[in-house]
Amino acid sequence: MYVKNKFRLDMIRLIICCSLMMARTMVALDPATDEKDYPSEAEERMRLVHLDPVEVGHIHTMELEPGKFYQVKTAAVKPPIFLISDFLTSEECDQMKSLAESKGFETSQTVLQKSVDSRVDSTTDDFFNNDTFNKYDEDNNKHLDMEETRRALNKLEGVSNMTKAAFQLFFDSVVDLNSNRIMSSLEFRRIPLIMTKVDKWLKDHVSNHELTPEQIKKLERGPSRISKQVWLKRRDYDPNDTLLKRLLKLTGLHSDIIKTSEDMQVVRYSPGGHYHAHHDSIKLNETVPCAHTKHLYPPDPKRHLVANRICR
Repeated sequence: MYVKNKFRLDMIRLIICCSLMMARTMVALDPATDEKDYPSEAEERMRLVHLDPVEVGHIHTMELEPGKFYQVKTAAVKPPIFLISDFLTSEECDQMKSLAESKGFETSQTVLQKSVDSRVDSTTDDFFNNDTFNKYDEDNNKHLDMEETRRALNKLEGVSNMTKAAFQLFFDSVVDLNSNRIMSSLEFRRIPLIMTKVDKWLKDHVSNHELTPEQIKKLERGPSRISKQVWLKRRDYDPNDTLLKRLLKLTGLHSDIIKTSEDMQVVRYSPGGHYHAHHDSIKLNETVPCAHTKHLYPPDPKRHLVANRICR
């Protein structure tokens, strides 16, 4: 889905994801017995639906609220992408923007950064600590610039032989998870937690420090993500379930799917801000329940490290 007002884009993220999923048929015939294998109640609630895009330019007229019709226009077929003008009213956008402002924006993070930052304070290291950080922070401005970071990381095998451009690519791609091209104390202390990624990158590039054309292009693109964001609880931005009901009508999904989705993300892009194209998924693990159905499964003490997965 694409919505004209830029503040509405993240408000409709769930619909984008759902519109790209193929429908799952939950009632199947057994070829041997010709008997129906009926889905459980839990499976039925998780049924995914698929709006037929028909062709580019096709318009579905849908009554999403009593007496209020919306035009759902096909913008692309593979994958299905739809344009809905005024899906959110100006008043709803203003309310969400106001809530976001009052809560306060923070630098956008990647999933990896959030996962690492939640553990960094419980990690101690003989080198990657505040004392070492302060030693290399020669101008005492509470962060390391590119050159200070390089001097600090020279102890890592392969760093000292890198060209300036190669180190900058390494910095952008591996250690600078918040994409601001400076390193804070938190980021410095985070490095032991991503050392597997660090070692792999250095190993892959140790024999060739000259950049390929593709790497040069990536370097010129700059950091993968530059923006600020805030998360809003549904009870705050949709206390009367007005938007929830509209989404249910539009998607045909069960309310459990939307209610168990992530909070509303409001993103602010200042001049120069962006989020480059990226894969927003993880490797499929069928042994782990999906995030929307995890509450339907009994606790499993053997599954304490990976509790749930992205639903597909």
